[in-house]
Amino acid sequence: MKKRFLLLSLLLISLSISLNSCLGVKPATSGGGKKYFESYYVGDEGNQYFIKPLALVSEYEEAKATLDISFRSKESLQGTAQMNFSVYMPEAVHSLTRAYLYVNNTEFELSDIKLLFVEREKNSFQSRFSTTIPAEKLKSIFNTSDWQLVIIKEKGKTYKFDTASSSKKRIEAINTNLFTIFK
Repeated sequence: MKKRFLLLSLLLISLSISLNSCLGVKPATSGGGKKYFESYYVGDEGNQYFIKPLALVSEYEEAKATLDISFRSKESLQGTAQMNFSVYMPEAVHSLTRAYLYVNNTEFELSDIKLLFVEREKNSFQSRFSTTIPAEKLKSIFNTSDWQLVIIKEKGKTYKFDTASSSKKRIEAINTNLFTIFK
């Protein structure tokens, strides 16, 4: 009886350990800058990459923004990249007259911007937008960490969001660990 109990106990313990190790598997996000992006194999198209949100700050204390990017690539950057950005402001933003990303004295026009949603968050609103950019532009965008997202609201009010200091190191790590692998 004691042997059976001991054997059953050992079996349950080993099963528990093996289940815990299997459940802890995550996509490749460890080491260096890889914690700032995730990659998933998608077959013949290579990998899908998701660059986690980067914080942007405004001269206005009540306004801030985040920006994230998704794209697929195998050997070189081709096609389009999905760029989503959220602006957090005291009032809801439902449309933009114009938006662009200013990087290294180059203006990257963000066209065909679509509103995804607007949500209330405590004392402000999150307005989430989506656009696409040519994937081959990502290398030059990530070549420097000094970015400025400029949005012009429907009534002409302009907001500028600069790279937060915490995001500058992230951008440099993403450039070193991700964009150096492409032709």
